[in-house]
Amino acid sequence: MMKPAMIILAIICLLGAAFLGLLYYVLRTTVDDLSGQEPYVSLIGQKIELTRDVTLALNRQPEVREKSMILTESEVLGEDVIFVEKLKAGTPLQITAVKNFTNGTSGFTTRVAFGKVDYEVSKYGKVEFEYVWPEDTEFEPHPALWRAAP
Repeated sequence: MMKPAMIILAIICLLGAAFLGLLYYVLRTTVDDLSGQEPYVSLIGQKIELTRDVTLALNRQPEVREKSMILTESEVLGEDVIFVEKLKAGTPLQITAVKNFTNGTSGFTTRVAFGKVDYEVSKYGKVEFEYVWPEDTEFEPHPALWRAAP
C-alpha cells in the first residue's frame, strides 16, 4: 500500500503538469492560414511585381515566423538583420501563402505574406521570404508594395 505522502506527491505532480499544459495551450502563438480565403485566394500563385524598391534581408531575430529572409521597406535594419540585396521596382515575385499569427500573450495579430523571388538573388539563389502585411491594407490583396504582373 502507498504511503499518504507518496499519494500527495503524485497528485501535486499531476496538477503541476496539467497547469503547465494549460499555460502552454493558452499562451502559444496560433497560426491561421488565410490562403484559401478571399481576397487572398486570388493572389496565391500569381505572378506579381514590386511597385517600388525594397530591401531583402536575412532576419536572425526571434520573431522569424517561417522564413529567414524578409522583404522590408525600412531603410533601418535591426542589429540581427543582415542586408542581402536591394530589389528594384518591377522585380517579379510570387506569393505562396498568407497567414495570421496571433500572439497568445498580447492577443495581437500579425498578417504575413510568404513568397519567393523569381530570379537568382546574389549567392542565395531563388529565395523564399516573408513580408509583414501593413495593417492599413488588411483586406487588400495588393498592398501598395506590389501589383499583378502584366
